Amino acid sequence: MLPVGWEGRLTQVETAATGSGIGYSIDVHDLALSKYVADRPKDRAFNQELIRHGMVDLVKLRNRVDLLPVGDERKTLILSAIDRDEKAVAEQPAPQPTAARALQALTGKPARLPPTSPFTPISASCIKRHAANTS
Repeated sequence: MLPVGWEGRLTQVETAATGSGIGYSIDVHDLALSKYVADRPKDRAFNQELIRHGMVDLVKLRNRVDLLPVGDERKTLILSAIDRDEKAVAEQPAPQPTAARALQALTGKPARLPPTSPFTPISASCIKRHAANTS
């Protein structure tokens, strides 16, 4: 379930990687709100990561709750969930990226990885190569 007007907030994606195709990406705030409506554990974790990495503007997110096609009681619950997630993120130290933990385990030294998106997968072979180059 998406907020009213989501279609007008789509972002066109057209790069060399898409060839001659054109894709459309949903606005991150609309995506987060759809996950608040679904309210599954994986959606709550996802939204906390969006908040932790500064990928959503919490004011914009809260303002857009009124655009959801749900009742007022549900909107109140969603606003409470946003508050809960903001508080949870503020109280938890940012976790070390999985790749950095793996690299530290391999080398026994603190990991120094280049910044990556929290959604960028890093393969085990990449970690081993990096470990070999920093030894």
